[in-house]
Amino acid sequence: MTLEERLQACQVCANRKFSAKEGLICGLTGEKPSFEGACGDYAEDAEAVAAVASRKKQAEEPAEIRGLLAFFLYFSIPVGVIATVIKFWMNYNSAAYGGNFFLKVYEIVVLFFYLYFSIYTIYAFHKRRPDAVFFAQYLLIVLFLSNLLGLVIGAEAGNLFGSLLWSVVFFIMLCVSSDVEDRIPRETRKVEGLNKFLFILSIALPVILLFCGASL
Repeated sequence: MTLEERLQACQVCANRKFSAKEGLICGLTGEKPSFEGACGDYAEDAEAVAAVASRKKQAEEPAEIRGLLAFFLYFSIPVGVIATVIKFWMNYNSAAYGGNFFLKVYEIVVLFFYLYFSIYTIYAFHKRRPDAVFFAQYLLIVLFLSNLLGLVIGAEAGNLFGSLLWSVVFFIMLCVSSDVEDRIPRETRKVEGLNKFLFILSIALPVILLFCGASL
C-alpha cells in the first residue's frame, strides 16, 4: 500500500490526529501509518465519513468563492500587486545602488517572487490546488514582516497599521474559515514539485544576493 492509500483510511478513523509538522498521523503511534491491508486499530468516525462524503460531493460541483475569502483574492491581492508594481516603477533607480549589481538584482528578484506567488494564489484557489492555503499564508507573512520593518525604520505609519491589521485578519480567516476548509480540506494540503522549489528559492536567493551585495 502507498502512504496516500493508508491516509485515506486514516482520515475517517477516530484515532487520527493532525500534526502541524507532519500532517495527518495516527493518534496511537504518533507517526504516519505503516499498516498493510487493513489496520487492526481502525475505528470509524461516522462524522468524518459524512464530512468526507460531503466534500467529495462539493468537489464535483463548482464551488463559489465568497465572503472574506473573495475579498482577499479579488480585491486585496490585485490591489497589492498593482500598488507594488507602480511603486517599484516610480521609485526604482539603479544609480542609487552605486553600481552594486547584487542589490539591484535583489529588488527585481523580490518583486518577481511576490508577483508570481500573488497570481498563483488566486489561480490555486480557483483550481483547488493543495498548496493554495500555504502560499496565501506565505504572502501574508511576508507582507506583515515587510510592514513591520517599515514601522521600525520610521516609514509612514498610517497605511502600514492598516495593512498589518488586514494581514492578521486574512491569516486568521485562512486558518479558521469553513469556506477555506471546504474548498481546500486540511488533510489534502501539501506543497510539492516546482512550487516547493520556487518557495525555497524565494527565500534563499534574496538572502544570497543581500549577503553578496553587503560584502562588496
